[in-house]
Parts: sequence; C-alpha cells; structure tokens
Amino acid sequence: MEREMDWSKFFFFVNDLLPQYHNIRNALTANGITISSLFGSTSIDKSVPTTFVLSVGMDISTDELRQLVNLLRPFGLNGITLNTDGSESRHVYIGSYLYEKMQVTPLNERVIEALANAMRIEDLTNAISTFSKEEWFKTVLPGASRMRGIRDSF
Repeated sequence: MEREMDWSKFFFFVNDLLPQYHNIRNALTANGITISSLFGSTSIDKSVPTTFVLSVGMDISTDELRQLVNLLRPFGLNGITLNTDGSESRHVYIGSYLYEKMQVTPLNERVIEALANAMRIEDLTNAISTFSKEEWFKTVLPGASRMRGIRDSF
C-alpha cells in the first residue's frame, strides 16, 4: 500500500477535454488532490488532446510521481514530461499539450520500471533520457504523422 501524500504543496491543472475527465476528477478528489484550475475548454484553441500526457514540475518526488502515474494509468495516461521551468516547479498538468512543443517520455514498461527503481527525480531523468523519435511516435503518438509540425520540433 502506498503512503498517503500531502498534495497541498502542488497546483493541479486538469484538462477538462480529456475523454475520461469526470473519472479523473473523481479519482483525484478521492485521493485528496484538489484541482487548482481547469484548462482545455477555456483555451483559445479548444482541442481534445491526441495523447494523454502528465507534466510535472521538478519539486515532485519520485514517490509522488509514482502515485500519480499509478492513479492516472487506468484512464489512458501514456506519457510524462518533467517541466524544468523553475516558476512551475510545483505545477502538475494532467492532460498537458506539451507533446505539441517537446518530446514526451512514453509511459512504457521501461519507464515504469525506471520509475519504480528511482530514488530521486534526477535518477529517473537519467534512466529515461534517451528515446528515439521512432520509439516516441510509436508509443506516445500513434497518429502523429497527421499532426502538424511535431516531427520538426525535435
């Protein structure tokens, strides 16, 4: 059993256009997580994410990240990004659009194993730092060839 986390130090932003949004919201609430704000339907370009990405700031611990990944995987989570922007170190974006701007780490068995064994976020980033474009597109964005401009952003 995982230990109870104090999620109050984080700001949770949830994309309300995710297909499983209502179930995700209920799961977050049931686990003591308060949603700070919604995005997606309030964005200028209101579009359903083509992939389900979790973006977290660098203040998150590996235990906290493990719990979030375990909580969100049943809803289709298939990628994570570690946001190194210091001003967002305590921000968690569920349903992030960062896949449009940067490479996302696919949430495959290799990453799950690295996450299970990592003691620090730095250990995790070192373990998963290298993915080929082909592996990323095959795992995270199966329909990526239809998306404009993403391949050129690497």
